[in-house]
Amino acid sequence: MNQSEKRISRSILLGSRIRTYRERSGLTIAQLAALADVAPTTLADIERGKGNPRYDTLCNLAAGLGIPITVLVQYEDMMLRDIYIESAKELLILFNELTDAERKKLSQLILIFQRINSWKEKD
Repeated sequence: MNQSEKRISRSILLGSRIRTYRERSGLTIAQLAALADVAPTTLADIERGKGNPRYDTLCNLAAGLGIPITVLVQYEDMMLRDIYIESAKELLILFNELTDAERKKLSQLILIFQRINSWKEKD
């Protein structure tokens, strides 16, 4: 594979990752474009593997998706592991900042969501 083919392959992988995380976040192209301060057509081109986004654009897209930029640009496909690790860190930080009363309320909310989920599975 020559350098041009490698660049195209990396562009396609980058675009695919951005699209995957955008869809997982429930965002439309227009919504993420607004969060990242890029034109929707630019974002659509990036997702299709066209163009060569600037570093600032990649930083803005990662911030809009709530993920570290390294998840977008890494070569190996370890997206889920990285997002789980970052999310776990964020959860621990937030949990440690809760008061005892807030932790009790959170536990009650979790139980309610578990009940709802079990009802949903029975349907």
